[in-house]
Amino acid sequence: MTADDTTLRALRLERGWTLTALSRETGMSVGMLSDLERGKCSSEDALTRLAVLYGLSRHQLPSPPLPPGLQELRSRPGSNLSAELLSRLCRLEFRSGHDLSADEWQRLVVTLEGTD
Repeated sequence: MTADDTTLRALRLERGWTLTALSRETGMSVGMLSDLERGKCSSEDALTRLAVLYGLSRHQLPSPPLPPGLQELRSRPGSNLSAELLSRLCRLEFRSGHDLSADEWQRLVVTLEGTD
C-alpha cells in the first residue's frame, strides 16, 4: 500500500462510502470525518477507530501535523498535554487566520483547563 493509498479519503472512496455512510459506520460526525480527511488535527481515538474499521493498524494511517506553535508547546520540558486536550485544541478555528505562538496556545490551555 502506498502513502497515497492510505489517505483517509482514498480508503473511504475505495469502499464506495460517502461521508454520511462512514458517519453511520463509526458514530463520528460528518464534520469530524471531513476534518480528518482534510488533515486537520485529530484524536488518536478517532484514527484508531478508523484503522480498525479499515482493517489496518493505527500506524498505517497518516497523522496530521500539529500547528507549529502547538507542536512547540508540546515539546517544551514539563509539558504534558493529553491526547484529548490536543484533539480539542486542534478542532478550534480562529477568525484571525494566523497561527498561534506557543505562548498563545499556553494561555488558551490555561483558560480551557480552568473551565473543566
